[in-house]
Amino acid sequence: MDLDTVEQERLRELFGFGRPGEPVPQVDPGDVKAVWEVGQESVKEHPQGSVAIGVEIFRRACKPGANVPAVTYRTQQIGILQLIWRDVMDPLLQARLDAVFRAAAEIPMEWIGVGIVRHGLPFDPDDFVRRVREAA
Repeated sequence: MDLDTVEQERLRELFGFGRPGEPVPQVDPGDVKAVWEVGQESVKEHPQGSVAIGVEIFRRACKPGANVPAVTYRTQQIGILQLIWRDVMDPLLQARLDAVFRAAAEIPMEWIGVGIVRHGLPFDPDDFVRRVREAA
């Protein structure tokens, strides 16, 4: 194994993430909502940013047995999508928040590796928006 591969494996074992390209397990939308709310509260309390939230905080927010790495990874993708597609995501986050959490929890997604160049998101953003808009 080369150094990059060894580092990837160390980070994967340390944080519980899957290998790059592997599917991210689906999670409970309620856990996505709980992690999102922890993040939003952090933004309110620290508007200047530069705050790290420990994994134990996320673990306590989620239901027992939740795959916390998968939940946090999927929740992070909502924020990334909001940053790059604000005109689409802001109205959805305001009017269809529960559908956003469900789409983030269920959409096919893959893990990205640290330091690996990737073009595009680890899921189909058009499918994500379609899922949110079509949710009952």
